[in-house]
Amino acid sequence: MANFDEAKLRLEIKKLLSGIDLTSTSLGKLRASAEIALGLAPGGLDSRKTQVNQIITQLIQQKVSAPVEQSSAAAEEETQGKRKRLVPAKEEEEDAEDNAMLGERKGKKEKKEKKEKKEKKEKKEQAPELGGAVAAAPAAPAAPSDDEGLEAEDVQVAVEEEVLKPAIDSAAETVTEAPVAEGPAMGMSSFEAFVEEEAITETLAPKPKKEKDLVLSGAEDGTVRLWDLDSSACSRVLEGHSGAVRALAVDWEAMEALSGADDSVKLWNLRQGGCQKTCTDVPEGCAAVVADWAARSAVCGCGDGSLRVWQFSTSEVQTPVAVAHRGGVWALAADFERKRLASGGDEHLKVWDMSDWSCVYTSPGHAGGIMSLAVNWSDFQIFAGSASSEQRLQLWTFEDAEERHQERATGEKQPRKQLEGSPPETLAGHSDAVSDLSVDWEAGTAVTAGWDATLIVWNLEGKDKKESHACKFGRVRSLAVDFKLMQAVCGSSDGPVHLMDLNSGLIQRSLHGHLGAVTALKAHKSEGT
Repeated sequence: MANFDEAKLRLEIKKLLSGIDLTSTSLGKLRASAEIALGLAPGGLDSRKTQVNQIITQLIQQKVSAPVEQSSAAAEEETQGKRKRLVPAKEEEEDAEDNAMLGERKGKKEKKEKKEKKEKKEKKEQAPELGGAVAAAPAAPAAPSDDEGLEAEDVQVAVEEEVLKPAIDSAAETVTEAPVAEGPAMGMSSFEAFVEEEAITETLAPKPKKEKDLVLSGAEDGTVRLWDLDSSACSRVLEGHSGAVRALAVDWEAMEALSGADDSVKLWNLRQGGCQKTCTDVPEGCAAVVADWAARSAVCGCGDGSLRVWQFSTSEVQTPVAVAHRGGVWALAADFERKRLASGGDEHLKVWDMSDWSCVYTSPGHAGGIMSLAVNWSDFQIFAGSASSEQRLQLWTFEDAEERHQERATGEKQPRKQLEGSPPETLAGHSDAVSDLSVDWEAGTAVTAGWDATLIVWNLEGKDKKESHACKFGRVRSLAVDFKLMQAVCGSSDGPVHLMDLNSGLIQRSLHGHLGAVTALKAHKSEGT
């Protein structure tokens, strides 16, 4: 990191978090904002990305948990207050009921005692009149009056209430002391709480890094640019060539790329944006390049007509073929497992056996020279575009490599691998040079780009055109195609990279940055798109 400490970084991130909506940001955006706040260049925090992400996540968690804890404490305090207010009120109400019941009992008891005294007095007064004939006997219990009946009923009810009261109090106490369930804050519905929790979880939880749709472009201004198609932004500008960039090769998994230019061939680290190696042993420049990433080597087609092999690890350069094409090698395609290489240049298409660098096929003279080619190595078909005035597109179909026996002077037979095939089929459609092409061999579909400012979609099986689109931006200098989406990435003569819908022919968007013709393109589509 630059000249600042972790405390300053934490302070800046806290400032950023105080004014943003967590549901609409991400770790990457916060890290980029922190770089700006600290006065760093884009990517200035990449060297300590993991530590910075941990700090951001920790501060976000602190911000999110603070209001939740306060809300929980407030809710608990309010619940306790209600509980305290409820218990005294209940006790007062019960005391009042008890006092009223006791007062009623006392009044009835006094009334009964007065009645009994009155009855005894009347009996004493009546006894002399009877002459004592009748002995005083204990009075039989009189039938209860209405008042006595009501009193007995009230007493029974009171007894039942006294018996049931402990059970009622126990139940009330159980309900009162029940713990308050954790849930959404007051005034918030369960759905709102769920949405808020999901948003926080989505923001804080680590997400798998999404694979991006990328385009790599090389131009006559000597630069190589890496584009993020999701945002239409240029994420890397690779500078170092002093001449026009003519060719590209990319390992998207390792994020490495080769660029062939008028001055040299360079190996780039696309993640960091730096040049790892440079090969200057390319006489008259490199117009075509293919890479064997597993072997850490590349085959370069040079302007002097030679084929050269560059070893990345040792920087050694070999020249297995000094003159492959007169006037320069303009196009290459390789299958390193099969040890096969196809090359195009002035007048001829050639196929090489890379095990001994012998030429196993040479096409008849091809006026105008071959500018672009694609190879189906499984069925051994080659589709090539040229600058010829007549045979601009040709499709070769070869027999599988076989052993052909040639008579030697001694009469012995020596096996030699050769390719045999029928004459190429011509596809007419372009009125000028075919600068680039792309083929989906499984679907039998090809797209070709020409200097006549047209893009043509071909049915290779029927050898006919499916679509033809005029390009308002002019000549198409380079091409990359997504056959699944039927979308073409086109390099123009004046700098922009255009994305065209091959079904409608409409330009969907343009990427601006290059200052010269875009002469090389490679595209990568993420899985699932």
